[in-house]
Amino acid sequence: LFSTNYDQFVLEPNVEYQLEKISLYDMQLEEFPKDMHLLRKLNLITGHRVALKTLDMSSLSGITNLKIIKVPEGNISSVRLSGSVNLPSLTNLELPNNKLGEVPDGMHKLSALEVIDLSLNRITFLEMSCFNGLEHLQKLDLSYNPLTRISSLATVKLPSLETLSFMACHLDQLNVLHWELSTMKVLNVGGNNLHQIENLQGRFREGLELHVGINNWDCQWLEENKIGLLYKG
Repeated sequence: LFSTNYDQFVLEPNVEYQLEKISLYDMQLEEFPKDMHLLRKLNLITGHRVALKTLDMSSLSGITNLKIIKVPEGNISSVRLSGSVNLPSLTNLELPNNKLGEVPDGMHKLSALEVIDLSLNRITFLEMSCFNGLEHLQKLDLSYNPLTRISSLATVKLPSLETLSFMACHLDQLNVLHWELSTMKVLNVGGNNLHQIENLQGRFREGLELHVGINNWDCQWLEENKIGLLYKG
């Protein structure tokens, strides 16, 4: 659906829908119908410049084939994960360049996720352990958010994570003491205000690609921590 003034669409309960993909562009749609589960064969939802402000995952619950939700350049300011959410095939949640002020509560309910892209939003604080339970997560992108603080109140356990990006945030400190990310290959912290990364030495696998460009690094710290790391500008 392209460039329409429709603010809703209706699904008929007696119709057996064969729809596999929904693409919404320049639409006034503010919410998904509560009976989206009728689209049993749906595997892809994409949107671009849609009026949607709240992405209510419970309205999508039961679409067992849904694999990808990709809605860039939108107005989404919250993602609701209240109650039970049955999306066993959802691997990609990509919401770059929206208006999210925080990472949604209940992310662990989307247990099949492999890719999360929340870049270019308005997130200022992150509790890293909020992603615990996402055992298949391979890529997490929070770049270009006004992040000033990353906390780890509990041990961060993401056994499949390979790529993590905090590029061009506002970080002036980062402590990875409680991060257990044994498969991580790339950590991008370029474009911040970091002097060092606390407790980095020996924390990750040997050969980690660490993107360090445009920071305020302590040169002695960089030299002391280079063993086992591959620095990238």
